[in-house]
Amino acid sequence: MSDPSRSLPYPQGAGPKPVPGPRFVVLAVALMALFAGAYYYPYDPGTSLANAIEFYLRLQARAAGAVIALFDPSVTVRGTLINGRFPVQVVKSCSSLDAQALYAAAVLAFPARVLDKTLGLLLGVGLLSSLNLTRIAGLSLVGAHRPEWFDTIHEEILPLLLVISSCLAFVAWVRWTRRENLPAAL
Repeated sequence: MSDPSRSLPYPQGAGPKPVPGPRFVVLAVALMALFAGAYYYPYDPGTSLANAIEFYLRLQARAAGAVIALFDPSVTVRGTLINGRFPVQVVKSCSSLDAQALYAAAVLAFPARVLDKTLGLLLGVGLLSSLNLTRIAGLSLVGAHRPEWFDTIHEEILPLLLVISSCLAFVAWVRWTRRENLPAAL
């Protein structure tokens, strides 16, 4: 009689990790609600969280201004305002923190090792921040060269692409966390 474990694509006893169930979904939704509430809460100016968000927006504006300056040397950044051929103001909804919160909630809720979660958070949030800088720079260029496209790209297309990027980053991270149990063909 043949050994049935020989036909499995996994080493005997390893097998695929179970798919997360309702606990993952409930925890991810709860974390996303918590992050969204913390982000969109109308903090009084001068509070710690209001200052932290403002600092992050200024940092994004400065970094995006540096990218835009590669194409438009007249760019200056003052606070969250990027002045150049087409001025752009970095506000909360332009920060990508909502897409980062979606990604972080999913990673934190997913059953994985703490080290994998930490690396996933650092790399995923870094990736989403980089994509957002590219988005802001791209919007400045679109505004300068095709202003009639600006609203559609700014309000419809690029926010959707950031959310899709967040989801794809999470899927890639899940595949990476389960790497030791993937069959060789994957």
